[in-house]
Amino acid sequence: MSNFRKKFIEFNKSLWLNVPSNNEIVLVEGRPFVNQMLASSMAAKAVEEVFKIPTIVWLSSHQEMDIYLSFSIEKFIKKKKYFLQYFIYIFSNSISTTLKMLYELGFKRNKIEYFIDFYKLDGIRLGDLIYDTFIRNDLSFLNPNLFSLKFLKIFIYTMFEFYSIKHFFKKNNVKFAVVSKWQYTNSGALIARFALYNEIKVIHATFNQALLVSNYEHVFHDCFKVFNIEDSRLDENFLDKKIEERFSGEGHGIDIKSAFSNKIWDEGDLSSFFGSRYDRKKKNVFIMLHAFSDANHLSGKLIYRDYYKWFSATMEIISKLDNVNWIVKQHPSRKVYYEEEIVNNFFVNNDTKNILLLPDNFNTYSVFKLADSFITARGTIALEASLIGIPSILVGESNFSNLGFTYDMETVLQYESILSNIENVPSLNENEILLAKKAFYNYPLTAGSKLKNIDKSWVFELFHPSQSIIDRRLIEEDYFKRIIHTIGLDFAGKRNPYYKDILDALKYLKNQN
Repeated sequence: MSNFRKKFIEFNKSLWLNVPSNNEIVLVEGRPFVNQMLASSMAAKAVEEVFKIPTIVWLSSHQEMDIYLSFSIEKFIKKKKYFLQYFIYIFSNSISTTLKMLYELGFKRNKIEYFIDFYKLDGIRLGDLIYDTFIRNDLSFLNPNLFSLKFLKIFIYTMFEFYSIKHFFKKNNVKFAVVSKWQYTNSGALIARFALYNEIKVIHATFNQALLVSNYEHVFHDCFKVFNIEDSRLDENFLDKKIEERFSGEGHGIDIKSAFSNKIWDEGDLSSFFGSRYDRKKKNVFIMLHAFSDANHLSGKLIYRDYYKWFSATMEIISKLDNVNWIVKQHPSRKVYYEEEIVNNFFVNNDTKNILLLPDNFNTYSVFKLADSFITARGTIALEASLIGIPSILVGESNFSNLGFTYDMETVLQYESILSNIENVPSLNENEILLAKKAFYNYPLTAGSKLKNIDKSWVFELFHPSQSIIDRRLIEEDYFKRIIHTIGLDFAGKRNPYYKDILDALKYLKNQN
């Protein structure tokens, strides 16, 4: 354990008290990263203060307890031990469910699409989580097979955890669940879906702020989704600053740093790079790709099975269309997912003479100077483009779809139709641009948190799954050093803005009831 981690734990222990045991429980998803532990611990302590309900943490074997203990959270369930303790119930249900799933899929024509959108267990949709986990690490999206050994292992493991969680909920009176992540088949996703389906409130403890969730349908979207902007107010000065930060590469997140860099291109650069294949008389349509492995269904349903299928299907459609300059931009973070050569190889092995592939050193900001329209599955580029009136076509639900300023595709036929006529898609009008600005302003991943003193919250995001263990330890050491020496006592314990924010939300909930 690092020196600053030890100092933090000693310092934090003095700030929190136990809540006496009773017949109710706050169930917390255990997490590997310290900022997630701090966020979920503060959310749980806020529930304890308002409702006097003690906390239990649902842990994997590799997850540590010291941070939770420093918050006087002292009860833990290790899920592997829980599985062994109730082996007969969990194992028998898991195997019978797996066999039933295989039998059902045998009669389905579009097996993968059906599984993603409709597979349920006890009424709870799980297919999207399982499929996204299946394609996450080894490029399985190139040729997915739901009858492969890899898929069956993931499915059975998910069943083990699902039935463990179900058994725990049935055996215990869980009143709140606190999760940090609800994508993929991790504990948080399964806990959140089970809880919300059974009308148990969930606190989503993100780095931005802890969100109180009671609507089951919300769990099928990113926690940052903007559902309603009709009554949204706008701080134009704040918005202009955030837009400038976003486009300059100073904004939050690894994708921003890698996307907005290098020289800004103009039409002359496109003409010089692509030669006669680029026609200045035609409109420019930019196709902005995603990292194919990354949480394909976190933000909702797609009209194609996944990001890669959308890409390959789009290439097939537009290879027969010569109405515009089709220009493809690869995702800036694809190297993180070991996907560097997939698109390049596709262009080498297929007839794509009328489709232009941008080089890696192309500055993403250039597209706003060059584009007449955009196509993306659900990328934030569509929101940014809408700010300046450039229309965007989305082929899936997104954090800002169905708000009145994007073209939201619901079927493949609708998508094919708009591609064949895309040169006639009009620019956004003033009202549509205003809606886009409201969405940008209310979307935490672009405009930032509205939580007061968020930089003093302890829950700033510093960790990424691809980081090595050594890198994580170095970042963690600096993380706790910053808490102790920079933030200090003024924002510790119950004075922490993250804690105070969810505490106020819980007090309001209690008063409403």
